[in-house]
Amino acid sequence: MAVAEKGDLVKVEYSAYVKSSGALVDTTDAEVAKKAGIFDPKKRYGPAVVRVGAGDVLQGVDEQLVGINEGASKEFEVPPEKSFGQRNDGLVRIIPLRQFREAGMSPVPGQVVNIDDTPATIKAVNSGRVVVDFNHPLAGVTLKYSVKLLKCAKALEEKAQMLTEKYEMKCAVKANAESVDIDLGSHKYDERRARDSTAVALVARELKDLGAKKVSFKGQWEL
Repeated sequence: MAVAEKGDLVKVEYSAYVKSSGALVDTTDAEVAKKAGIFDPKKRYGPAVVRVGAGDVLQGVDEQLVGINEGASKEFEVPPEKSFGQRNDGLVRIIPLRQFREAGMSPVPGQVVNIDDTPATIKAVNSGRVVVDFNHPLAGVTLKYSVKLLKCAKALEEKAQMLTEKYEMKCAVKANAESVDIDLGSHKYDERRARDSTAVALVARELKDLGAKKVSFKGQWEL
């Protein structure tokens, strides 16, 4: 049975909760998200592909993935210093309401706005002033994670296959110790399959970091 180690590519399911309240803040399961009222139709749900130790996920999660057996589940806590950091009162600012009006905005408490390319949360609006919090909404919060490791890819071919699934490519994959062959096959041209050609470059970039020396690909479109 494979055990996740630093550098491995793994496929995981997870749900993250605020420890103090039990509120769900993130999940790979669409049904769980719907039940909790946080479903985002723009988000892609389903197992996540993560390279252990590469910073693909929060530091506290990354560290906990090491040592999990394939098929096993694990629950653990992630403190603020290994997730979104401690709250910084210096990141709470007061901005004149007129600046929002001039920008065509009517701020209300709880609203998330973008100021100077930085997301911030409106905390209060009163007396012509707006209290804006630039801290991450989960800053200072201890999280509780429930993770299941579905697959741990050790061989290059397994890693390549997992990456093509990550980018939703329709293809066949073969590999030896250093080389990967990706066959996109023959398909009727459409936007979805056309995106596979872009995905090849993304897969190649990640495979380079995983030890591959060469990536070959072929395929054709029927126009």
